[in-house]
Amino acid sequence: MVSGFGNFSPAISITDGSTFSFPAGDAYSFIMPFDSIIESIYMSVTNLAFTPPAGQEIFPYVALATAPSGSNTFTLIPETQTFVDTPYVGGTSYPANTILSGSLPGIDVPISEGTRIAIVCGFETTGSPLADTYLFY
Repeated sequence: MVSGFGNFSPAISITDGSTFSFPAGDAYSFIMPFDSIIESIYMSVTNLAFTPPAGQEIFPYVALATAPSGSNTFTLIPETQTFVDTPYVGGTSYPANTILSGSLPGIDVPISEGTRIAIVCGFETTGSPLADTYLFY
């Protein structure tokens, strides 16, 4: 299965650590057409040109989130959180479209037919500053 959404929403926040809803008019998701088991996730991210602050490492990730049919409230599936293998390192200049990748094989996460699925992209940081805004795609 291949899916592309062609757009993103930077305005979605996960306030309690695991759930979120799309704003009115946004529906960045698809419906699982059959019962399935997600066995592995392979991902890559690219960036705009930037230099992270010295002392900071940035670990982009993707994860799956699900919502029951008819619901707009999604819950992250923690077992699907897939980080890049190597982070962006503070003080290093990265040209636009630097590709980082990661994988998470052998996860065996069941998804039921009719479940709404969203592919979530985010990042975690270490060092200082701990919070910032970055754009990856």
